[in-house]
Amino acid sequence: MKKLLFVLISASLTASAQFRYRQTTYEQLLELKKQEIRDRINFDYSVPDYNVSRPDEKVMGWRLCKILLVLEKNYSQQEHNQKLSFIRNEQMGKEKLISDPIDRIKVVNVQKQDSVITIKINTLSKGKKKKDDVSFDIVLSFTNSLSDDETANSLFSDIGQHIRKDEE
Repeated sequence: MKKLLFVLISASLTASAQFRYRQTTYEQLLELKKQEIRDRINFDYSVPDYNVSRPDEKVMGWRLCKILLVLEKNYSQQEHNQKLSFIRNEQMGKEKLISDPIDRIKVVNVQKQDSVITIKINTLSKGKKKKDDVSFDIVLSFTNSLSDDETANSLFSDIGQHIRKDEE
């Protein structure tokens, strides 16, 4: 009887330790994934706080400026357009599986306050008639190069992964 009790207690302790190990491992993997995204986005937080109406490398640092310029230039690429449409629909409160494509974007404001960078992007989707056009400002907020919006992280991470300082 004592041996059975000992075996049951040992098995219970082993299972508990394994569960804590798995949980810790999952949390560590999640943190590693977040750090990977931060490293790909990698905004410059060493610059002073700012509030600008267009991307400006001298004010916000080359990397954020380059990401925003690449986004403005390449928003029509299917993957970027779908992500922007998804973010817009979510912020508008629309739950749609198929999004209206975005026909034009413009970065209208970028602000840095301490470790938070907020980006406002005006989007336009053209309807069949002028009165059916939909204009909406997407607002994205990044704290230490990470947003609460996973789609925004994915979009900026994808762009950030491919840019280099010396590219024009």
